[in-house]
Amino acid sequence: MSNRASDENSDSGFAGEIAESLFRLRGSGRGPRGPRGLRGPTGQHEPHVHSPHDHAPHIQGFAGFMAIARAVDLLGKSKEPKTVSEIAEEIGVDQPRATRLVQQGVSRGLFSREADSDDARRTLVVLTDHGREFSSRLRSERRAPLDAALANFSAEEKESLARLLKKLADNWPDRSR
Repeated sequence: MSNRASDENSDSGFAGEIAESLFRLRGSGRGPRGPRGLRGPTGQHEPHVHSPHDHAPHIQGFAGFMAIARAVDLLGKSKEPKTVSEIAEEIGVDQPRATRLVQQGVSRGLFSREADSDDARRTLVVLTDHGREFSSRLRSERRAPLDAALANFSAEEKESLARLLKKLADNWPDRSR
């Protein structure tokens, strides 16, 4: 058993790793049912998905919501602003799609664009306060059911699941290329 598994905070860390891997598989088009095949909570295709919070941005379509959610999640975890190209590469979409996602995020108050102080030709994308709040809500909403599901797993089982899901997510064929 690793030191990490014996650490009192490891359960939370493993749950976070598991949530991240599941999120990557569900939302990247790399999972068993990529964005075009996703169904809403009723089991039916839902063309308009509203956030569970009235003050959260409305984003048309589940695939559109997942793409914005991936970009918000990426920027929420990043210590530094990202270029549109970096966002595209890291969330697995092409440059034109990333440009549209950033435009949608800016129009919904999630992102802002800033000039790069090192290179005036580059524009950096950063989360706004609203974007950080939305990022935080996304993480806690995807963690709550996972925490409940993992309640009866041992630390060793959580560690194994986290390791294997990360490996699965890292090795899933990228269907966007």
